[in-house]
Amino acid sequence: MKTIASTALPARVQQPRYDRAQLRSRIVHFGFGAFHRAHQALLTNRVLNEKGGDWGICEISLFSGDVLMSQLRAQDHLFTVLEKGAEGNEAIIVGAVHECLNAKLDSLPA
Repeated sequence: MKTIASTALPARVQQPRYDRAQLRSRIVHFGFGAFHRAHQALLTNRVLNEKGGDWGICEISLFSGDVLMSQLRAQDHLFTVLEKGAEGNEAIIVGAVHECLNAKLDSLPA
């Protein structure tokens, strides 16, 4: 599998401009659905790009999502949001998520 973390990306793809190693779990989100990825995580990513900080997101999934969480971990918690508009498309690598916990993968009681 090719991962975002190990792939040379075109210059037109927006990448995090902040030091992801400095992120801490200051935001905890239960569930890792598409709405959260495309809105809350994307907005956190934009704030980190503009203002900096260490406000990382920890995703928690108690009852499902083990496949998605496995994929997220394999990608170093990076994922892409594609914004489509009349003037063109914009690909954004979101790096605000820095940790995830899953009841099944991490043998945690729900």
